[in-house]
Amino acid sequence: MFTKVDGTTVQVRGPFGPLFDGITYQKTIGGSNYDALEITLKRQSRNAELLAAYTFSKSIDNSSSLAKEVNPLNPAWSRAISAFDVRHNLVLATASRCL
Repeated sequence: MFTKVDGTTVQVRGPFGPLFDGITYQKTIGGSNYDALEITLKRQSRNAELLAAYTFSKSIDNSSSLAKEVNPLNPAWSRAISAFDVRHNLVLATASRCL
């Protein structure tokens, strides 16, 4: 027990009361891994330019968002390909010069 200056007593240990009813314990147990191979080709001539970029990648994680639950006993059981995984990505761009 703790006594304030005005003489009222406050219990130091015990339940927090109805205002603290929604407290939950959260811990970061997620993890992720991203591997990629990037290839870029560029070709120029006097009047034009071509750019090609290719990415081969793989993303693995335990949870792609806060809404996805992770197994609290063994987070490795929740490990899978990420929801945002894009395995192949090819981008082509051209530009020409006006003389």
